[in-house]
Amino acid sequence: MKRLRAAASPLAGVLVAAYFVFHAVNGDHGLVALWRMESLLTEANVTHAALVHERQVLAHRVYLLEDSSLDPDFLEERARLMSGLGRANDIVILTVQ
Repeated sequence: MKRLRAAASPLAGVLVAAYFVFHAVNGDHGLVALWRMESLLTEANVTHAALVHERQVLAHRVYLLEDSSLDPDFLEERARLMSGLGRANDIVILTVQ
């Protein structure tokens, strides 16, 4: 009986420590959640970089259609694309966007 009482206190301490360690790793704010958030952050940064690049491309295309910097070649390209017309010697390459 004395041995059981002597072992109960350290055993309770180990169980409490194990409880906190488990939740520090697997809890809502634990290491696993941190790693998951870092993964999501990396994916979001990649998506953000792609969207910033796409926005820059679209802004440049809009700039080419403004009155102050109208590019005749780009205007002709857009007009042909919108009307669906082309010359007899044109080579048409369709891309999916």
